[in-house]
Amino acid sequence: MKESEGRLAEAQKFAHIGSYDWNIATNKEYWSDELYRIFRLDPQFELNHNTFLNYIHPEDLEYVSHAINEALNGKPYNLDYRIILPYGEERVIYSQGGVFFDVENTPIRMRGIVQDITEQRKAEDKIRHLANIVESSNDAIGTFSLECIITSWNKGAELVYGYSADEILGKTVSSLAPPHLTDETKKFSELVREGKKIVNYETIRLRKDGKIINVSVTLSPVLDVHGKLNAVSFITRDITKSKEAEGRLLESEEKYRNIVETANEGIIITNNKNRITYVNKKFADMLRYTIEEVNGSSIWSFISEEYKPNVKNNLKQRKTGKNGSYELKLISKDGSSIWTLLNAKPLFDEEGKYVGL
Repeated sequence: MKESEGRLAEAQKFAHIGSYDWNIATNKEYWSDELYRIFRLDPQFELNHNTFLNYIHPEDLEYVSHAINEALNGKPYNLDYRIILPYGEERVIYSQGGVFFDVENTPIRMRGIVQDITEQRKAEDKIRHLANIVESSNDAIGTFSLECIITSWNKGAELVYGYSADEILGKTVSSLAPPHLTDETKKFSELVREGKKIVNYETIRLRKDGKIINVSVTLSPVLDVHGKLNAVSFITRDITKSKEAEGRLLESEEKYRNIVETANEGIIITNNKNRITYVNKKFADMLRYTIEEVNGSSIWSFISEEYKPNVKNNLKQRKTGKNGSYELKLISKDGSSIWTLLNAKPLFDEEGKYVGL
């Protein structure tokens, strides 16, 4: 008997499951050693049913009391609730029990088990939290098997690709790619198998409505509890709008570059050290230099000596944010003088710091 009780106590300790026996007539309770450990109480502590109720979280007390009353009327007792330990720590427990009745159908005993499920609940809450993040993301997030079969699909994926989860689960990832890129994901899947991670790879994909979209794809390995690869996760971001904006910006830059390069005026940009960081062909030709000879040079290399004090004063004005327009004598490569009309506009960064003109 003692050996059997010892084995039972050891099993309860490993499983973090305690047992109780409540004598309803005397209001006394018997607790196993593990149940004392769950409640952080000394086994010598004298128990009754009110002792147990005193440890229940105030917000759960009515819920538990109602469940016990229901059990005393013959209904199953099976619930989760919170307890407050002697030092204020909050734990979550699962309790299951049954009531025994005498021949007159009067409840005489209630027996059951109590399991500390705090860590399990925390893990579930963490998983639920992560799941909510995934579901609320506008990015397409999901997984596919090592055979490239789609196995999970979030709401963001429905927005990006146009397929509902019911429509896409079980299909191959290649069904989301244009015909000429059907083997791309298989190739990336092989790289992930080799332990590599694909991060922010830009490519194109095919929506349900047939529209081609630009996307940024990240692929990562999904490992089982033994550290073995069993799936691949994907995060796909629709970057079509940003790509279109980038294209418009490049087109705009090219247009203005053409205007600057073909202008009949000499155009330069300097930094805050008065060195030339950009020069167009007209300015270089005007001074008989090549673009390479001018670019990176100090502006003082091309200004006649008698005008340098004037330029210094004008630079002080530029640093206060004022534009300037004045005549200036420059010196060409062959030493000849060139009279120019200079129009200068200061440049500032996002923090309002002078960076050149």
